[in-house]
Amino acid sequence: MFKGMTLKEFNKAFKSDDDCRTYLFRLKWAAGYRCRKCGNTKSHKGKSKYHLRCTECLYGESATATTIFHKMKVPLLKAFGMIFRISVKKKGISTLELSREFAIDKKTAWLFKRKIQEVMSGGQQIQLNDPIDSTSFTFGGAELEWKSKFQGEESNAILMVEKTKRNKLGNARGRMATEADSIELIEKLKSNNKSAAANAASIKNPKTILEKIDFNIPDPSGKRGVQILVFNLKNWLRGIHHHCSGRFANGYLQEFIFRFNRRNNLKMILHQVIQAGIYHQPYFYKPFNPRLGNRPLEEKPLTVT
Repeated sequence: MFKGMTLKEFNKAFKSDDDCRTYLFRLKWAAGYRCRKCGNTKSHKGKSKYHLRCTECLYGESATATTIFHKMKVPLLKAFGMIFRISVKKKGISTLELSREFAIDKKTAWLFKRKIQEVMSGGQQIQLNDPIDSTSFTFGGAELEWKSKFQGEESNAILMVEKTKRNKLGNARGRMATEADSIELIEKLKSNNKSAAANAASIKNPKTILEKIDFNIPDPSGKRGVQILVFNLKNWLRGIHHHCSGRFANGYLQEFIFRFNRRNNLKMILHQVIQAGIYHQPYFYKPFNPRLGNRPLEEKPLTVT
């Protein structure tokens, strides 16, 4: 298990593609082998030391098969290095920087970053303890002051964060807002802000409710912790990525929250991302393929339930 947050520690642990494959091999079958075809728990060596073959149906499987690294064109050492930069660096890294630093095509770097954001989206399910401060906000597209061709790509999101006893920020959760949230929003406003609820109910288009009204629960301390988090999120998007398409806004939101929730345990964050990637289904920039089970990019963003 890799525990480190410096480039020197990373280079010492992973010197070649074989080191990365060995790491994936140990993680994938850490709890023991189980055949995906017949459920058999016994295996023997496959065509290489990074493969296992079922003793019953003879189905062979590699350490990268059916994971986020499935049929990846980028060498594993570069892939691990990019995950390290994305997860450990405080502000992450943009697609353009990944492309330059690892000498790969910009489209390849973008797709790999999308894969890691998908992994982080699945690993963001953290239960929050009361009291919780929440807000709705709009980000992406024109919000980032881009020109007219990017206008209309704004996305509505909901962000929730714990408030600790010392009024500090705890863990956070976030998701993209839906029309159904407007109904719940009005109900919350009725008990906290009747005039705002009335204004929300008068809006004809439910989608605009989240844009017009903030449903913060009044904070007696006067310190808006969740607003600070929203401010940091938007500054991160402006400073690192410059533009956030509404189509993929959820990925950037989950990436930000994933790092924020693990800010006090950065030594384990690389291991956590790789481990989550082992159990994540393949993700390709291709139409939906039922045999592989990959999701198309046109699918609606993941949401936190």
